[in-house]
Amino acid sequence: MNDSFALPILTLLDAPADAGLSIALSPEDPQLELNAFVQDGGVAFVRDLHRLGGGRTVVLHSHLIGHAACFRPGLGFLTRRFAEYFDPWVENAEEYEGLGSYSWYQGAYNTTRGKALGFKTNWDLSGTFMPYDGLFLPYQDEWLNLGPINGGLKQYNVTYDMINAYYENIQKAGFHSLSYFDIGNWGVSINTNYRGPNTTCGVRPNGQSAPCPDPNGSNEYLRDHIWDGLLHHYWSQFRGKNMVHKNDWVGTTLMDPMEPCFEDILVVTVTLTLSLTLTLTLTLTLTLLETGAA
Repeated sequence: MNDSFALPILTLLDAPADAGLSIALSPEDPQLELNAFVQDGGVAFVRDLHRLGGGRTVVLHSHLIGHAACFRPGLGFLTRRFAEYFDPWVENAEEYEGLGSYSWYQGAYNTTRGKALGFKTNWDLSGTFMPYDGLFLPYQDEWLNLGPINGGLKQYNVTYDMINAYYENIQKAGFHSLSYFDIGNWGVSINTNYRGPNTTCGVRPNGQSAPCPDPNGSNEYLRDHIWDGLLHHYWSQFRGKNMVHKNDWVGTTLMDPMEPCFEDILVVTVTLTLSLTLTLTLTLTLTLLETGAA
């Protein structure tokens, strides 16, 4: 596994001279693909996938900070200069701090054991409720989840009442569960040469046809409605040229979230909660809204 980093800052320290130099990137800039090189006493950031060319202007910022031989001054600059990225914007953020999990478990929690361990938050494992990446909440009253294709997850019918009950129960026990999604993926077992019928299921809030919550549904909708969002190829500093259409965990295909037809179907804003009063302030919520449809 490669080393990874969470903050866009690199720091060089010279302990004998009590001197340090940090390079900090602006989190306000697009961080589409960012890698760090550390070699022979030097450091460098390398960016990818910024859509250069075609007259498009991309503006990027960096800051050089001289300080004592300690990592804290550089980090302090970053947190002060871009405080809105570090200071919690919700009042109950501390309620989510503690031991976490990544699970599809939906049974009763052992409250005594969980609190003894300092457990606070579960992340819903992909496939717990959704039929495939991209269609996180279908436009039907009932559908099948992703099922055993996801490492042994059982397949069962999902309803909105079931999702509501799950979140209500876990919060009554004093814990939280958060939903998440992969914005760059679409479908399951995608076939980019699909020749089946043009089938849709339901109507989206903007009046357009909605995708069906089954594998062929993801193929059909890709072919007939969001084909322009398919990432046919790209070039990366580290991966080189990629012409692979299916490139992720359950045969999903890589998509371009900035392509309007695909951007339009992503979860892009939180303006609606499910019918219960739930603590979803940090959740990439159980709501599927279209751009501009709020």
